[in-house]
Amino acid sequence: MEWPEQLSPWVTVATIAIPRQDIGGEENLAAADGTSIAPWRTREDHRPIGEIQRVREEVYRRSSIERHRLNGQPRVEPSGSAELLG
Repeated sequence: MEWPEQLSPWVTVATIAIPRQDIGGEENLAAADGTSIAPWRTREDHRPIGEIQRVREEVYRRSSIERHRLNGQPRVEPSGSAELLG
């Protein structure tokens, strides 16, 4: 059933303002470059599952190891979000 707009017109209930972040700078760029991005660095409920994903996880890990080796960077996995986000 189509609801007549006259019975419930659009009403603004809130406005959200998100200030622009400055993520540039050598320190932030170095931290981002040294971070390995992986879908498994998340809550248990959201982690990829299945045999293909287990293989994919190993491919991501080895790719990260090789990228860090080629870039001459230490590969350190963060122990938690506080360490990752500073």
